[in-house]
Amino acid sequence: MLKKDNYPASSDKVSTVIGKETVFKGTINGKGLIRIDGEAEGDISNQGDIIIGESGKVKAELKARNITVAGHYEGT
Repeated sequence: MLKKDNYPASSDKVSTVIGKETVFKGTINGKGLIRIDGEAEGDISNQGDIIIGESGKVKAELKARNITVAGHYEGT
């Protein structure tokens, strides 16, 4: 039997990955850690952290607990 527990997401485990070969356009609303190694454009709102990896290219409005940028970021 599967059970969904309502535990807060751990900040050291990646919940969502946008990989190097992926291009995303749109809106993301999340709770865990989001890592972007590909391209993302739009609005990203997250209760956890966002990491833009070295190969990441992001053009978006970001809202998160913490944001780490190692790649390219353009937005607010």
